[in-house]
Amino acid sequence: MKKERKKSRALTAWAVIVAVVCMVPMLASCQKPLPTPEGKPLDRVQLMTATGELATVEYTVSKIIKAKDCTWWKIGEKRVLFKCNAYLQAGVDMAGYDDSKTRIDSSAMAITVTLPKVKILSCRMPFEEIRLVESEATGFRHQFSAEERQLLLQQGEQSILADVDSGKYAILADAERNTRIFFERMLTRLGYKSVTIKFEK
Repeated sequence: MKKERKKSRALTAWAVIVAVVCMVPMLASCQKPLPTPEGKPLDRVQLMTATGELATVEYTVSKIIKAKDCTWWKIGEKRVLFKCNAYLQAGVDMAGYDDSKTRIDSSAMAITVTLPKVKILSCRMPFEEIRLVESEATGFRHQFSAEERQLLLQQGEQSILADVDSGKYAILADAERNTRIFFERMLTRLGYKSVTIKFEK
């Protein structure tokens, strides 16, 4: 009996989160609170799994990537400088959502949802937005090869992600705030009087 009750609570938790993610277009224009969703929980679980990543913020970062090679035993030097844009998206990967960490008090219409930790979901550096500002070689040196330039761009992308981890950009904090606001509003529209959103550590 306890196992059946636990399973029922888990499926109910999944149903609530699925409804939040999948009913956004309809809820956006609805002013009246909606009742707690009903339906086939298993169907909603499958739909939730297919939802995948939920991006709640995007940053555009302009990056200068430069390199200089003046090895002492070689005559001359070579240098290169790029300017590019990187597009970062952050949010939560709902595939990592654990329904056992969601608590629902139907009598008080209260819900506490624990979501996966926010993270960078994508980092794009479009090739068409990469501009070669300077490329020069002196003495007997050759300019940076295509392979070397590609490696430098990859290092530039890694540098951007390192800046995110160090807190230079507030994208993760913004993603957490926006995700919390998103779920609070949607769950309130579903009729819940008390909504608490937490994130895994």
